[in-house]
Amino acid sequence: MTVVSCNVINADGHSRGLVLMYCGSTVIHKISMPDPVTCITFGRFGQEENALIMITTNGKVDIKLLKRTATFDLCVRPTLTAHVQGNLSIPKRSNVFIEQTLREREHCKEMHVRTQQTWQLLQIVVSNERLNSIKQKVTSQFLHTSAQLLGLGPRFKIRFFLKNLGKEPLMGINVAFLYNAQYHSIESPRCRVPIIVPGTEIYCETFVTCCTYGGSDDRAIDIIVSRGTNVMYRAKVNMPVYNIQTSHLSEESNDIMS
Repeated sequence: MTVVSCNVINADGHSRGLVLMYCGSTVIHKISMPDPVTCITFGRFGQEENALIMITTNGKVDIKLLKRTATFDLCVRPTLTAHVQGNLSIPKRSNVFIEQTLREREHCKEMHVRTQQTWQLLQIVVSNERLNSIKQKVTSQFLHTSAQLLGLGPRFKIRFFLKNLGKEPLMGINVAFLYNAQYHSIESPRCRVPIIVPGTEIYCETFVTCCTYGGSDDRAIDIIVSRGTNVMYRAKVNMPVYNIQTSHLSEESNDIMS
C-alpha cells in the first residue's frame, strides 16, 4: 500500500489536504483534511497498535485509529462497466465534431492559456468578494445601533441612533426605511450620514403615519444601514396597532360634546 499526500486548491483560492491510499495504481481510500498535510507516520500510538498520525501546516495533529477487527481486501474489485454486455452505440462523427477536434489540436496552447486565465480571474473575483465580506463584518462590529418609537398615533416618529465604537471615522453611511405603502406612509424614507466620529452617537429621524390595519409582518418597518453597496446592519421596528376607527369616533364624540 502506498500513501500519498496532496494539496488541493478550492474555488476560493484556499488550499486543503487530501491523503490518497493506493494499491498499485488503484485508489482504495481517500481522507480529506481541512489543511495541507506536511507529515504522515503510521505506527503505535498509546495502547493502539495501528494509528495514522498526520500533522498539518497549521500545526494541528490528526490521528486516525484503525479498528482491531478490520480486515484488508486489497484486490481490485470489478467495476460496473465490466458487466455491461453488448456493444455500445457510438454516434457517428459529424463534420462539426471533426472541425472542432482539428481546431483544438491546432490551437491547444491558446485554449489552455485562455482557460487558465479565466480560472485565475475567477479566483481573484472570489478572493475580492471574501475580502469585502470580512471588511463588512469587521466594520459592522464597530457600529452600535438602537431605535426609538415616539408618539401615540396615528402619527409616530422613528428615531434611529448610530454610534461609532471603532477608532476610525465611518463615512458614507446610508439609512433607509423600507415599509409597505398600503399600511404606512413615511416622510423621509432615506437618510444620509456623511461621517460618524469615533465615540460619538448621532441619530436620524423620520415621521410615520398609519393608514390602515395590517398584520404583524405588514406593520413592521425594516431599517437598512449600508455603506456603498454593502449592507452593514438590518433592523426591524414593529409598529403598534392603532385603532383608526375608534380614534375617529372619539374625535367626533368630543366635537359633539363641545
